[in-house]
Amino acid sequence: MRRKGGHPPFPFFKQHFIKPETEMKTIPKFLASTLMVVSMGILTLSAQNEIIFSPAELIPHDDGYYIAGVYLDLNEDGTPEFYNGCFDGYENYLSPQDNHHECGTQQNFTYISCMIMPTCTHKSTPIEPPVPDGYIQMAPSLYLGTDSASISAVLTPAIVNLQSLFMETSSDVSINEQRKIPYNIEYSKDNGLTWENNYISDFVAAQGGYRVTYTSESHLEFEEMVNASKDNPIVLRISTNDVSLDRPIKGQYVKIHSIKIMADMVSSIDDSRIDNNKLNLKVNNRTLFADNSIKVYNSLGQFMGSGKQVSLPSGGIYIVLSSNGALQKIYIE
Repeated sequence: MRRKGGHPPFPFFKQHFIKPETEMKTIPKFLASTLMVVSMGILTLSAQNEIIFSPAELIPHDDGYYIAGVYLDLNEDGTPEFYNGCFDGYENYLSPQDNHHECGTQQNFTYISCMIMPTCTHKSTPIEPPVPDGYIQMAPSLYLGTDSASISAVLTPAIVNLQSLFMETSSDVSINEQRKIPYNIEYSKDNGLTWENNYISDFVAAQGGYRVTYTSESHLEFEEMVNASKDNPIVLRISTNDVSLDRPIKGQYVKIHSIKIMADMVSSIDDSRIDNNKLNLKVNNRTLFADNSIKVYNSLGQFMGSGKQVSLPSGGIYIVLSSNGALQKIYIE
């Protein structure tokens, strides 16, 4: 399915998977707000033709469902029993991200609010050939487009020279015209601070498995990602829809069995190219003042204003991009 134009339902920034160095700046006492500045690094390349993400080789977290499990009274005898591993005891449709709290980085991929199931198989009738055993499961996302947004997602390492993206997925529930299994593929040109307008929206084709390769020829949005990766690094994010959306596109559980990307991977960060003093920001009564023209986005990636003076509606986390190329994240009380 192709979708062109407009923000995805969940432009999003999460500090727990962006790990820049933090520098506190002293602000004169007459300023009403406090400014905290964080620099973003640039790249060094590591040539690599195929970047592979294999959930079967992921190490489950000790407190994740696969190991820690849950106690449930499924036979209703008044005594809860212990369930973990591949047993389907993790679902809670009233709180869909329950048991999906594994966050971290393995195999150079970052996962947020997911569930690692390294030995478990797909459900229902398999496709031919079957998708591989082992998966990482994304839960429906919550409250997208708000300050309380909670996203379940898998992010690729920073890459350049993107050529194709191969994915194998399956679903937790059966699929019909009234219940589809949506997921989205977005891209970021600033290491995940903001996400571009155009993105791929697709659906798992069958509960037993779905296999697809995205290329410039298959999707106009992917061609845009390819072109963006020619000059600068990009990050891809695979995530689910919000659980509050109406059927058939309501967010569902999505199992990722494998990812293969043809691209070159960014292997290290060099902070020397960014000078925090370039922005020389000042703030007074929630208004930013800069020596150069700036663009300001909120923590959800929404545009807030531009110019040498930008007034903000409330305190919070903001991303500031200067016309001289400097990029900073700020916090305003």
